[in-house]
Amino acid sequence: MIMNLLCFLSARNQCWLWLLLYSFFCIKIARALIFTFQVGAVIEDGEKVCTGIADAHLGYKFAVDRMNGVSGSTPLSEQKRRGLVTQMFIKDAEGNEHRVSFNYTRVAYECAGSYLDNFALHQGLMSDLVNQTHFLFGSSPVQAGIENDIAHKARKLLYHCCVTPDAYYAQDTPYIFGAPASNSKYTLQALKSMALAGGVRKLFVFYLEDNEFTESTCLSAVQYVNDVVVHLAPDFQIVGSVKYNADKVQVPNFIEETVVEEAVRLGAEAIIGCDGERTGHIVAEALADRGVYLKSLFLTVAPARKDFVATVGPRAAENVLSAVQWHPSMGYADSFFGTSAGYTSDFEAVFGTEPSYLAAMASATVFSLAVAIKGAFERCTFTQASMDADALLFDTSA
Repeated sequence: MIMNLLCFLSARNQCWLWLLLYSFFCIKIARALIFTFQVGAVIEDGEKVCTGIADAHLGYKFAVDRMNGVSGSTPLSEQKRRGLVTQMFIKDAEGNEHRVSFNYTRVAYECAGSYLDNFALHQGLMSDLVNQTHFLFGSSPVQAGIENDIAHKARKLLYHCCVTPDAYYAQDTPYIFGAPASNSKYTLQALKSMALAGGVRKLFVFYLEDNEFTESTCLSAVQYVNDVVVHLAPDFQIVGSVKYNADKVQVPNFIEETVVEEAVRLGAEAIIGCDGERTGHIVAEALADRGVYLKSLFLTVAPARKDFVATVGPRAAENVLSAVQWHPSMGYADSFFGTSAGYTSDFEAVFGTEPSYLAAMASATVFSLAVAIKGAFERCTFTQASMDADALLFDTSA
């Protein structure tokens, strides 16, 4: 009606221009599609935490809510003021922009019973979830093997947020991807510093052997010592090592009496330890209790947690090192989250707590998948006037 009125009021040649613009505008609106992809993860919940990966859920949710403009996330006006671009679009061959959004499902379970019970529970939930999603998000290295198998058999893309061992990506599994850097590099800088600047000559190594992450981290350290460090400092040596399984960790005082006592007996000046948060606390405290203060103590996981110093005490935390994929003080920035400090502030405003490195890795994984989808269909020609994510992914005629 409005366009007819404009034509009536315009000169004849101008009327055709209005009709042309109106037609173009209507086509543009009609062709603007919204592709909502179903994504999900199986992540533990409850007070008893089996793998320490629960923070990843918050990271996934934060990024998905930001991309979808969900109420409670950082207001769009504030994002624009900071120069952030959080809405994702696919631009097709005709120049039309189609919105990309995610519908995130977190399947939660409370850890209980034995390790095998939890493993079986996680496997069953993941097997159900794979049939309800377009893409899967991963959980921890403990569950990565079974998650990979399920995703690969279902031919669904699985994006790991927090799985760093190379072995999980080196297999013939073209549907498995991950955002983090390899854990094989975690100890290298620390070892070089120990040998060249720290005056360390006697190194002790301990690790949990039935966990791919902890085992591969420490084995990479041993290999680096043998391949590189001994050439930089010929008198540098590994004086001893202890490996153990998850059952041993549950034995009272095993870490103190078997791991720490052995390191002290051998006169270790530095330790590389690869285990979880609880073991890291025990080792740092046990050394301090014995009045042993090493030149360097490298531990996976535990020192990367915000409460490490408060838990073990400042004296026990002295000269303790670790490696992390992300930290609030990092100087990196991008157009989706902004700076690390900005991400931290926005995350705290939503959840009331500072994001862990696991949460940040999970958020980065969501962003990575969105960018991959955007790039995969950029400049494509969509033949159907109306189509959804299923058609986009699986309909060869679309």
